[in-house]
Amino acid sequence: IWRDLLNQLTLIWKSKRGNYWTDSAIDTWVIEERDLQITLKLVTQRRQKILGTRSLVFNMENSAEINQMIGNVFKKFYKVYIPKEIRIFKNDDVKRSLLQYLDNKFGKHLTFKNQTELLPTLRKGLLRNRYESALQGAETKTDYKKVAKRLKKIFKLNKMPKKIEAYDVAHISGKNMVASKTLWLEGKQDLSRNEAWPMDKTNEPEALMEALRVRLRGRNSNLLPDLILIDGGKAQLKAAIRGAKDLADREFKLVAAVKPAGEAGKIAYFLDEGFNKIVSLDDAAHRFLINVRDSSHNLANQLHGEIRDKSPMRSLLGLDAELPKRKWHKLLKKAGSIAKLRTYSFNDLAKLIGEEDARKAFQVLDKHFVPFKLDGETIIPIRFDERGGDAEDLQPLKKLRL
Repeated sequence: IWRDLLNQLTLIWKSKRGNYWTDSAIDTWVIEERDLQITLKLVTQRRQKILGTRSLVFNMENSAEINQMIGNVFKKFYKVYIPKEIRIFKNDDVKRSLLQYLDNKFGKHLTFKNQTELLPTLRKGLLRNRYESALQGAETKTDYKKVAKRLKKIFKLNKMPKKIEAYDVAHISGKNMVASKTLWLEGKQDLSRNEAWPMDKTNEPEALMEALRVRLRGRNSNLLPDLILIDGGKAQLKAAIRGAKDLADREFKLVAAVKPAGEAGKIAYFLDEGFNKIVSLDDAAHRFLINVRDSSHNLANQLHGEIRDKSPMRSLLGLDAELPKRKWHKLLKKAGSIAKLRTYSFNDLAKLIGEEDARKAFQVLDKHFVPFKLDGETIIPIRFDERGGDAEDLQPLKKLRL
């Protein structure tokens, strides 16, 4: 088992499409000095694509120690990896000392460049860095005690909620159904307690009901939440209540967060277990519950997307048990996709896997993978790309006449 896992991980890390490693990335550092305050701005890019930015701010007591401090920061930053190239904007002293240190540490020559002008990608990265820093500075810290007190009052809870769970279901037309649960403890998400389950259901309320039933089965009161938030409307809330009905003497409440039509990232109102509308939350409590709802929503969409992306391959491998999986893998590796594989002739397939297996593969591809057509047109959909957007919100991008 461990050998197979290691082989799979090795293939993933070597994937050129995934590009998980930073071996081909470029780090550019811009050093700004204002009095005795030093700001180090980092932009990491791969070609013209910005992978990320970061700002580090330090207050110094002595200007003579600035270069030494910057060198120490760089040595701690590059403790376990180095990119393809490091560029330092107008600072030769740091460049020389860092070059010698990293060459000795990692045992390979690292390319350094003294950046003298702000190239377009660097300029864009620094602009993004500035906006992100401004947004972080503008954020107001929420006093969760006040939020919890407000939630207790508005939802008529027995006590202030310290533990809140959020549930959602993602799917497209009932396929690749995924339910998710996230946990928030005293206002902060506990990422280690995220859970998501692929569901063998074709109906969203049924999937939600089963997720609640699985989660609550056999749990004692110490492990139960104080409040459960459901992403959905009346149908989803009814299903969640049915999922929790077998729990004797439950103390927690179930609440549904209802989206306004066409605005997936917002909450129009809440429904309690009596299906009463609640709209009188203040800004802090409302913003907090949006974050809670989005956490489960995004988790469900993430797993749903991963399963959906792999589903053609899974379907293909399950269609013909007589044809070994390694043969399908060989064909797909050569073609790159099922769509391209369908363009192969029988002779093309036979050259790769032999005539007998090619005959089976040819029949499977011809029978099961017919392109979707509608009145001579093909509709190409795209995902609705908005924070908190629904997985089923696919909008046609354009139509191509065949």
